[in-house]
Amino acid sequence: MNIAHLVNKRILILGKGYVGTAIYNELKLFECAGVDVTVLQQADLDYTDADIMRVYLEYARPHVVISCFGFTGRPNIDEAEDKKDLCWRLNCTAPADINRLCSSMGIGFINISSGCIYSGYGVDFNEKNKPNFGMFDDSSFYSKSKHAYELQAGNYGSTIRLRMPFTPDTNSRNYLMKILGYDNLIEYRNSKTSIPELVRFITYMTCDACFSPDELTDIGIVNFVHPEPLMTSDVLELMKEYGVVNDNWKLVDIDEIDIKAPRSNCVLDTEWLECLGFNMPTEEVALRKALTKIQDERDSFSRG
Repeated sequence: MNIAHLVNKRILILGKGYVGTAIYNELKLFECAGVDVTVLQQADLDYTDADIMRVYLEYARPHVVISCFGFTGRPNIDEAEDKKDLCWRLNCTAPADINRLCSSMGIGFINISSGCIYSGYGVDFNEKNKPNFGMFDDSSFYSKSKHAYELQAGNYGSTIRLRMPFTPDTNSRNYLMKILGYDNLIEYRNSKTSIPELVRFITYMTCDACFSPDELTDIGIVNFVHPEPLMTSDVLELMKEYGVVNDNWKLVDIDEIDIKAPRSNCVLDTEWLECLGFNMPTEEVALRKALTKIQDERDSFSRG
Protein backbone atom coordinates (compact mmCIF):
# COMPACT_ATOMS: atom_id res chain seq x y z
CA MET A 1 0.00 0.00 0.00
CA ASN A 2 1.26 3.49 -0.88
CA ILE A 3 1.21 5.29 2.47
CA ALA A 4 2.44 8.72 1.34
CA HIS A 5 -1.13 10.05 1.43
CA LEU A 6 -1.39 9.18 5.15
CA VAL A 7 1.40 11.46 6.37
CA ASN A 8 -0.02 14.14 8.71
CA LYS A 9 -3.58 12.87 8.20
CA ARG A 10 -5.68 13.81 11.22
CA ILE A 11 -8.74 11.75 12.18
CA LEU A 12 -11.05 12.71 15.04
CA ILE A 13 -13.39 10.12 16.57
CA LEU A 14 -16.22 11.42 18.74
CA GLY A 15 -17.55 8.85 21.19
CA LYS A 16 -15.65 6.35 23.30
CA GLY A 17 -18.21 3.55 23.44
CA TYR A 18 -17.54 0.11 22.07
CA VAL A 19 -17.89 1.25 18.44
CA GLY A 20 -15.71 4.35 18.77
CA THR A 21 -13.09 2.47 20.77
CA ALA A 22 -12.95 -0.37 18.24
CA ILE A 23 -12.41 2.08 15.38
CA TYR A 24 -9.80 4.00 17.37
CA ASN A 25 -7.82 0.86 18.23
CA GLU A 26 -7.62 -0.10 14.56
CA LEU A 27 -6.75 3.35 13.23
CA LYS A 28 -4.02 3.70 15.87
CA LEU A 29 -2.14 1.01 13.93
CA PHE A 30 -1.66 3.56 11.15
CA GLU A 31 0.15 6.07 13.38
CA CYS A 32 3.52 4.74 12.20
CA ALA A 33 2.45 5.72 8.68
CA GLY A 34 1.74 9.29 9.75
CA VAL A 35 -1.90 9.14 10.85
CA ASP A 36 -2.79 11.22 13.91
CA VAL A 37 -5.95 9.73 15.44
CA THR A 38 -7.75 11.20 18.45
CA VAL A 39 -10.80 9.82 20.27
CA LEU A 40 -12.84 12.02 22.60
CA GLN A 41 -15.75 11.31 24.87
CA GLN A 42 -18.22 13.94 26.04
CA ALA A 43 -16.37 14.30 29.35
CA ASP A 44 -13.29 15.39 27.35
CA LEU A 45 -15.15 17.71 25.00
CA ASP A 46 -18.83 18.58 25.02
CA TYR A 47 -19.43 17.89 21.34
CA THR A 48 -23.16 18.43 21.87
CA ASP A 49 -22.38 22.18 22.18
CA ALA A 50 -22.02 23.59 18.66
CA ASP A 51 -20.03 26.64 19.82
CA ILE A 52 -17.50 24.47 21.65
CA MET A 53 -17.20 22.18 18.63
CA ARG A 54 -16.66 25.11 16.28
CA VAL A 55 -13.74 26.38 18.37
CA TYR A 56 -12.25 22.91 18.68
CA LEU A 57 -12.52 22.10 14.96
CA GLU A 58 -10.99 25.45 14.01
CA TYR A 59 -8.07 24.64 16.32
CA ALA A 60 -7.57 20.93 15.57
CA ARG A 61 -8.49 21.01 11.86
CA PRO A 62 -8.94 17.24 11.41
CA HIS A 63 -9.24 15.86 7.90
CA VAL A 64 -12.07 13.53 8.91
CA VAL A 65 -14.51 13.48 11.83
CA ILE A 66 -16.17 10.16 12.69
CA SER A 67 -19.24 10.54 14.89
CA CYS A 68 -19.67 7.39 16.98
CA PHE A 69 -21.75 8.78 19.82
CA GLY A 70 -25.48 8.47 20.27
CA PHE A 71 -28.30 7.37 22.51
CA THR A 72 -29.27 3.69 22.36
CA GLY A 73 -30.75 3.27 25.83
CA ARG A 74 -30.11 0.78 28.60
CA PRO A 75 -31.02 -1.97 28.56
CA ASN A 76 -32.66 -1.13 25.21
CA ILE A 77 -34.30 1.62 23.15
CA ASP A 78 -37.33 1.77 25.47
CA GLU A 79 -35.30 4.19 27.61
CA ALA A 80 -35.56 6.73 24.79
CA GLU A 81 -39.29 6.99 25.48
CA ASP A 82 -38.45 8.37 28.93
CA LYS A 83 -35.41 10.46 27.94
CA LYS A 84 -36.57 12.07 24.73
CA ASP A 85 -34.62 15.32 25.11
CA LEU A 86 -31.33 13.48 25.62
CA CYS A 87 -32.06 11.02 22.83
CA TRP A 88 -32.89 13.83 20.41
CA ARG A 89 -29.79 15.83 21.31
CA LEU A 90 -27.38 12.90 20.92
CA ASN A 91 -28.96 11.23 17.88
CA CYS A 92 -30.12 14.23 15.88
CA THR A 93 -29.18 17.75 16.97
CA ALA A 94 -25.52 17.26 17.91
CA PRO A 95 -24.42 15.13 14.93
CA ALA A 96 -26.36 17.40 12.54
CA ASP A 97 -24.62 20.48 14.01
CA ILE A 98 -21.22 18.81 13.64
CA ASN A 99 -22.08 17.81 10.09
CA ARG A 100 -22.81 21.45 9.21
CA LEU A 101 -19.61 22.64 10.88
CA CYS A 102 -17.56 20.09 8.95
CA SER A 103 -19.28 21.11 5.73
CA SER A 104 -18.44 24.78 6.31
CA MET A 105 -14.78 23.93 7.02
CA GLY A 106 -14.27 21.32 4.28
CA ILE A 107 -13.75 18.51 6.82
CA GLY A 108 -14.84 15.00 5.89
CA PHE A 109 -17.68 13.66 8.02
CA ILE A 110 -18.87 10.12 8.78
CA ASN A 111 -21.84 9.49 11.07
CA ILE A 112 -22.40 6.03 12.52
CA SER A 113 -26.17 5.72 12.66
CA SER A 114 -28.96 3.15 12.44
CA GLY A 115 -31.03 1.34 9.84
CA CYS A 116 -33.88 0.90 12.32
CA ILE A 117 -35.97 3.39 10.36
CA TYR A 118 -37.68 0.71 8.28
CA SER A 119 -40.03 -2.11 9.14
CA GLY A 120 -41.75 -4.86 7.19
CA TYR A 121 -40.86 -7.49 4.62
CA GLY A 122 -42.45 -6.39 1.37
CA VAL A 123 -39.01 -5.29 0.11
CA ASP A 124 -35.34 -5.30 1.08
CA PHE A 125 -34.97 -1.60 1.87
CA ASN A 126 -32.24 0.26 0.02
CA GLU A 127 -30.67 3.62 0.79
CA LYS A 128 -33.09 5.49 -1.48
CA ASN A 129 -36.27 4.04 0.02
CA LYS A 130 -38.26 6.50 2.09
CA PRO A 131 -38.23 5.39 5.77
CA ASN A 132 -41.53 3.85 6.89
CA PHE A 133 -40.56 3.58 10.57
CA GLY A 134 -39.24 7.06 11.22
CA MET A 135 -40.30 10.60 11.98
CA PHE A 136 -43.76 10.45 10.49
CA ASP A 137 -44.73 6.89 11.43
CA ASP A 138 -45.90 4.86 14.40
CA SER A 139 -42.33 4.09 15.43
CA SER A 140 -40.07 4.26 18.47
CA PHE A 141 -38.68 7.64 19.52
CA TYR A 142 -35.21 6.19 18.96
CA SER A 143 -36.07 5.51 15.30
CA LYS A 144 -37.60 8.96 14.92
CA SER A 145 -34.39 10.58 16.17
CA LYS A 146 -32.25 8.59 13.72
CA HIS A 147 -34.46 9.48 10.77
CA ALA A 148 -34.49 13.12 11.89
CA TYR A 149 -30.69 13.22 11.69
CA GLU A 150 -30.78 12.13 8.06
CA LEU A 151 -33.33 14.85 7.30
CA GLN A 152 -31.18 17.46 9.07
CA ALA A 153 -27.88 16.31 7.57
CA GLY A 154 -28.91 17.01 4.01
CA ASN A 155 -26.39 15.96 1.37
CA TYR A 156 -23.07 16.35 3.20
CA GLY A 157 -20.91 13.55 4.55
CA SER A 158 -21.55 9.84 4.79
CA THR A 159 -24.06 8.05 7.03
CA ILE A 160 -23.34 4.43 7.92
CA ARG A 161 -26.47 2.58 8.99
CA LEU A 162 -25.98 -0.31 11.41
CA ARG A 163 -28.51 -2.84 12.66
CA MET A 164 -28.28 -5.13 15.68
CA PRO A 165 -24.48 -4.82 15.97
CA PHE A 166 -22.50 -7.78 17.29
CA THR A 167 -18.92 -8.21 18.43
CA PRO A 168 -16.58 -11.17 19.06
CA ASP A 169 -16.63 -10.67 22.82
CA THR A 170 -18.94 -10.62 25.84
CA ASN A 171 -19.57 -6.86 25.81
CA SER A 172 -23.05 -6.17 27.18
CA ARG A 173 -23.86 -4.07 24.08
CA ASN A 174 -23.22 -7.04 21.82
CA TYR A 175 -26.44 -8.28 20.15
CA LEU A 176 -25.43 -11.86 20.92
CA MET A 177 -25.01 -11.13 24.62
CA LYS A 178 -28.30 -9.24 24.66
CA ILE A 179 -30.33 -12.14 23.32
CA LEU A 180 -28.41 -14.51 25.58
CA GLY A 181 -29.89 -12.59 28.51
CA TYR A 182 -33.49 -12.74 27.30
CA ASP A 183 -35.72 -15.75 27.94
CA ASN A 184 -38.44 -14.72 25.49
CA LEU A 185 -37.51 -13.85 21.91
CA ILE A 186 -39.47 -13.04 18.78
CA GLU A 187 -39.01 -14.84 15.47
CA TYR A 188 -38.05 -12.35 12.76
CA ARG A 189 -35.48 -12.07 10.00
CA ASN A 190 -33.33 -9.01 10.67
CA SER A 191 -30.23 -7.54 9.08
CA LYS A 192 -27.25 -7.29 11.42
CA THR A 193 -23.79 -5.71 11.57
CA SER A 194 -20.44 -7.12 12.64
CA ILE A 195 -18.44 -4.37 14.35
CA PRO A 196 -15.07 -5.83 13.21
CA GLU A 197 -16.33 -5.58 9.62
CA LEU A 198 -17.46 -2.00 10.27
CA VAL A 199 -13.98 -1.19 11.56
CA ARG A 200 -12.51 -2.68 8.38
CA PHE A 201 -14.83 -0.52 6.27
CA ILE A 202 -14.01 2.69 8.16
CA THR A 203 -10.30 1.90 7.78
CA TYR A 204 -10.85 1.41 4.07
CA MET A 205 -12.66 4.75 3.78
CA THR A 206 -10.22 6.82 5.83
CA CYS A 207 -6.81 5.18 5.38
CA ASP A 208 -6.76 2.72 2.48
CA ALA A 209 -8.82 4.59 -0.13
CA CYS A 210 -8.44 7.83 1.86
CA PHE A 211 -11.64 9.35 0.51
CA SER A 212 -11.83 13.13 0.31
CA PRO A 213 -14.76 15.06 1.87
CA ASP A 214 -16.44 15.20 -1.54
CA GLU A 215 -15.93 11.48 -2.09
CA LEU A 216 -17.41 10.69 1.34
CA THR A 217 -20.43 12.79 0.39
CA ASP A 218 -20.70 10.92 -2.90
CA ILE A 219 -20.79 7.65 -0.95
CA GLY A 220 -23.63 9.11 1.12
CA ILE A 221 -25.80 6.65 3.03
CA VAL A 222 -24.65 3.03 3.31
CA ASN A 223 -26.65 0.11 4.67
CA PHE A 224 -23.76 -1.56 6.44
CA VAL A 225 -25.22 -5.00 7.09
CA HIS A 226 -24.50 -8.55 6.00
CA PRO A 227 -26.13 -10.27 3.05
CA GLU A 228 -28.31 -13.32 3.71
CA PRO A 229 -29.68 -12.32 7.14
CA LEU A 230 -30.88 -15.08 9.45
CA MET A 231 -34.07 -15.70 11.39
CA THR A 232 -33.88 -15.46 15.18
CA SER A 233 -34.21 -19.25 15.45
CA ASP A 234 -31.23 -19.69 13.10
CA VAL A 235 -29.11 -17.44 15.31
CA LEU A 236 -30.12 -19.41 18.40
CA GLU A 237 -29.11 -22.67 16.73
CA LEU A 238 -25.71 -21.20 15.89
CA MET A 239 -25.25 -20.00 19.46
CA LYS A 240 -26.14 -23.43 20.81
CA GLU A 241 -23.55 -24.95 18.49
CA TYR A 242 -20.88 -22.83 20.15
CA GLY A 243 -22.11 -23.40 23.69
CA VAL A 244 -23.48 -19.87 24.12
CA VAL A 245 -26.89 -20.90 25.42
CA ASN A 246 -29.77 -19.78 27.58
CA ASP A 247 -31.74 -22.88 28.58
CA ASN A 248 -34.87 -20.77 29.07
CA TRP A 249 -35.05 -19.47 25.50
CA LYS A 250 -38.55 -19.45 24.06
CA LEU A 251 -39.87 -17.94 20.83
CA VAL A 252 -43.03 -15.97 21.52
CA ASP A 253 -45.33 -13.52 19.79
CA ILE A 254 -44.27 -9.89 20.04
CA ASP A 255 -47.47 -9.12 21.99
CA GLU A 256 -46.07 -11.26 24.82
CA ILE A 257 -42.97 -9.09 25.16
CA ASP A 258 -43.07 -6.25 27.70
CA ILE A 259 -41.92 -3.28 25.62
CA LYS A 260 -42.78 0.43 25.61
CA ALA A 261 -42.00 1.18 21.98
CA PRO A 262 -42.58 -0.72 18.73
CA ARG A 263 -39.55 -2.38 17.16
CA SER A 264 -38.05 -2.25 13.70
CA ASN A 265 -37.93 -5.65 11.99
CA CYS A 266 -36.67 -5.68 8.42
CA VAL A 267 -34.04 -6.64 5.87
CA LEU A 268 -31.80 -3.96 4.37
CA ASP A 269 -30.52 -4.15 0.82
CA THR A 270 -26.71 -4.41 0.45
CA GLU A 271 -26.33 -3.68 -3.28
CA TRP A 272 -24.79 -0.22 -2.74
CA LEU A 273 -22.20 -1.65 -0.33
CA GLU A 274 -21.32 -4.25 -2.97
CA CYS A 275 -21.07 -1.52 -5.63
CA LEU A 276 -18.52 0.25 -3.43
CA GLY A 277 -16.33 -2.84 -3.85
CA PHE A 278 -16.42 -3.89 -0.22
CA ASN A 279 -16.44 -7.66 0.23
CA MET A 280 -18.90 -8.33 3.06
CA PRO A 281 -19.24 -11.91 4.37
CA THR A 282 -22.65 -13.47 4.81
CA GLU A 283 -24.28 -13.04 8.18
CA GLU A 284 -23.74 -16.69 9.11
CA VAL A 285 -20.01 -16.51 8.35
CA ALA A 286 -19.63 -13.32 10.43
CA LEU A 287 -21.65 -14.74 13.33
CA ARG A 288 -19.61 -17.94 13.36
CA LYS A 289 -16.40 -15.92 13.49
CA ALA A 290 -17.71 -13.88 16.43
CA LEU A 291 -19.05 -16.94 18.27
CA THR A 292 -15.74 -18.77 17.90
CA LYS A 293 -13.97 -15.96 19.75
CA ILE A 294 -16.72 -15.69 22.36
CA GLN A 295 -16.48 -19.44 22.98
CA ASP A 296 -12.70 -19.18 23.38
CA GLU A 297 -13.09 -16.24 25.78
CA ARG A 298 -15.62 -18.09 27.91
CA ASP A 299 -13.50 -21.26 27.92
CA SER A 300 -10.42 -19.28 28.92
CA PHE A 301 -12.37 -17.61 31.74
CA SER A 302 -13.61 -20.99 32.99
CA ARG A 303 -10.06 -22.40 33.02
CA GLY A 304 -8.67 -19.31 34.70
